[in-house]
Amino acid sequence: MNDEVHRSSKKEKRNMKKRILIIVAALALAFGLVPIAVGATARYIITSPNQIKPGSISYQNLSANARARLHGATGVTGATGATGATGPQGPAGTSGGGGGGGGGTGPQGPQGPQGAPGTNAQLVYGPYYTTNDSDSSACGGNWATDAFTRTYIVSPVSDGSFTVTELFNGTFVTLAGNSPDTPCTTIPAGTTGTFYGDYVLSAPVGSNFNFNATCGTTNCNTNDFFTSFFGISEPNNYAWQFHYATASHGSWDNTDHGNTGNIS
Repeated sequence: MNDEVHRSSKKEKRNMKKRILIIVAALALAFGLVPIAVGATARYIITSPNQIKPGSISYQNLSANARARLHGATGVTGATGATGATGPQGPAGTSGGGGGGGGGTGPQGPQGPQGAPGTNAQLVYGPYYTTNDSDSSACGGNWATDAFTRTYIVSPVSDGSFTVTELFNGTFVTLAGNSPDTPCTTIPAGTTGTFYGDYVLSAPVGSNFNFNATCGTTNCNTNDFFTSFFGISEPNNYAWQFHYATASHGSWDNTDHGNTGNIS
């Protein structure tokens, strides 16, 4: 009796072992696990999911291929969210280095060359050139020989008269003899200097001024100008002033309101 019970118990254990191997083999096939051999030749297949107890197989028991199959497909990209509100303004940065101080004024450059002579404006005539003109002395005789230009400016006056300004600009060379003014002294020949001056005359009311006329002579002295442009002789109503200067022999002012200085 005991032997029969013992044999029955061994048979029941063999049957239980086969059922376990069948379950394991089926799970290997269903989830991509490495197949398991049962004995030397047998393989067992689980035919229904009901044969697997829930929770009996964990994620770590699956192969890499089986794990990949558990992941779903990548979903579509969601819509872009609305732009957020502008953040607060940051603090102002530090200022850069201070500006350099203004440089000092540089030295004056050399004088440029004299420009070309300008075109005469309307009612301005000249310059006319005069050379070797004798200059008389208050002490008698001539004290110098002058070379100069003269330019005439005609200015109409509302009463119908005309003011004529005659401008002089030139050089002189002294003659041996009397000085130009008192106290009369003797001066040597050959002292050179410069001078400038003016006559101011008036053409009377009713004068016929021809502004398109030309002077009848090359040097166009005062009488020549009035004869050519007004048809009258030089008026005897002028005012004048002349200023003579030398480098080291003094200066002389000869004017209608008095003389000062002398050439020595």
